[in-house]
Amino acid sequence: MRNRVVTENFVLNNFENALKAGEIVPFFQPEVRTVTGEICGFESLARWISPDVGMIPPCDFISTLEKYHLCYLLDFAILDKTCKAIKEIRACSGAYLPISINISRSDFDCCDVLTRVKAILDSNEIPYNKINIEITESAINSNYQFILNEVITFRNAGFEVWMDDFGNGQSTLNNVKDYSFDLVKLDMGFLVGFDENCKTKQVISTIIYLAKNLGMQTLSEGVETKEQYEFLKLVGCEKVQGFLFSKPISLEELLSKIKDGWLPLESDKNRAFYSDIGKVNVLSDNPIGAVEESDESLYESTLPLAIYEFSLKTEKLIRYNYKNEQYERYMRSIGYDDIQESSNRINAEDKVGAYKSLVQHIRNCVKSGRSESSNYVTNSNIVSVTMRCVARNDEDQLYAIAVTPINLTARAETRQIKEIHNSMQYLFGTYDRVDLLDPQGAAENIYLDSSQEKIAENGIKTAQMLKEYARKYVREDDQDRFLRFNDLSDICRRVAKRKAKKLISFFYSKNSDDDEYSLHSYQLIVIATVDSLKVLFCVSDMDNIDQECLESVDIFNQYYQMTSSEKSLIEDQINKLSELELSDIDLIKKYM
Repeated sequence: MRNRVVTENFVLNNFENALKAGEIVPFFQPEVRTVTGEICGFESLARWISPDVGMIPPCDFISTLEKYHLCYLLDFAILDKTCKAIKEIRACSGAYLPISINISRSDFDCCDVLTRVKAILDSNEIPYNKINIEITESAINSNYQFILNEVITFRNAGFEVWMDDFGNGQSTLNNVKDYSFDLVKLDMGFLVGFDENCKTKQVISTIIYLAKNLGMQTLSEGVETKEQYEFLKLVGCEKVQGFLFSKPISLEELLSKIKDGWLPLESDKNRAFYSDIGKVNVLSDNPIGAVEESDESLYESTLPLAIYEFSLKTEKLIRYNYKNEQYERYMRSIGYDDIQESSNRINAEDKVGAYKSLVQHIRNCVKSGRSESSNYVTNSNIVSVTMRCVARNDEDQLYAIAVTPINLTARAETRQIKEIHNSMQYLFGTYDRVDLLDPQGAAENIYLDSSQEKIAENGIKTAQMLKEYARKYVREDDQDRFLRFNDLSDICRRVAKRKAKKLISFFYSKNSDDDEYSLHSYQLIVIATVDSLKVLFCVSDMDNIDQECLESVDIFNQYYQMTSSEKSLIEDQINKLSELELSDIDLIKKYM
């Protein structure tokens, strides 16, 4: 008790002189955004460095200042120094990062806090969105209705208002329910016993889930271990702060660390983009709003969920911002033990099959702004993928895409997968034959509904199978063009250049040795798997051709009715060109 009185006397006798002498300064602790690992802001914390006593712990002078209603002098002095620090950090790094400051509950009893805060920012030419106002839960409980009105006033003026130390002392969920805070800071006490108490994770998850549903961000204080950080990232906590990244440090040390290439700093340009990503409630049973949210949602989602940045300018996946354990299990179920393999396929210059369709799927959901679903066949699995654009940077054509996929093949008991497999039987029935070709390996017939021989069996190589097929069934004057069309050495580039899912052409062929030659449709469909690339070779007679092909058929009929010299002239022109992005139809039409 005697020490406490002495401490109070010291504070009261020395505080204002210390303030004028510059002994009380802000220290800065970084706030890290979990989806990027970048510093997205700092908290400004008062430190009294006395030449006589040394470093005075905040707990030894803050409470005294609050007791004697002097805290407003401290808070506004720290705010002024923080504004100047924002400028120095920007000059040093180019990053215009916001800094959060603490406003004491006693400040509101002494003056018009908003007016004073605005005056300090205006004199320093600092935008209001660069200072976040932290109000402790104890301040709220001390004067509920008054503080409620102050929060509204600050937010209307353009400030973010954060609830500080949620969960410390007399906490009540009513504060979260009734106030429109931009962010809730979880007190570091929640992480005490993190490894020993299994209920800790459940409590933290539930708070984050509730905050997200109420439109508030979350920040967890006191993060000290990599395990704590990974867990908070997994459950969707947007920001973290703690000794894992840095203790509070002086401005001089902070600037030195920035110059030395410390942690990366978030750009002002991308702040809103990554903030929007953080709004996704990853614990919801409906994280991307594909269906109506249920009132009975569990706090832990069972859906596979990932969020990644995708550039439509380059058509490349930039990086994953988030993926849960269910998503990683899903990827393994479709053959990707290493997710990077899938990213490599998505980022390939010549996209084929499902990967080409995926880019169009992304374009559709970016354009609509809604959840969009599509089915794909990948590595022999039928999958259903729902995605939504959750953040956008239209200037750079950079978009954050949230994805919830389902492997329908792995859930073969479902009605949908049975209907799909039944439908595939009828789909095969539209062709006379279907062969599975390995460009570097063997050919295999998987469907045959004609009098033709299989040919593709007993391990026959693809190139040999196609030559044998041409010799037996394709009219002699069409065989060279048939083999050029079926040259699989650069099939991916041909498909990619055509911006189509398949290549199609027409040739005169017959179904048996005794038949007459007639015009048939030939299609090449590329299938990309984890470790190989295959091509479906599909043949159908003209009875199964659709209306859109009639013009092409007419062009081929004109071509076949030409004299040999006329055909040769066209084919010479075709052979001189490397316009593989054009189909045979387009080339013939061009020179007719």
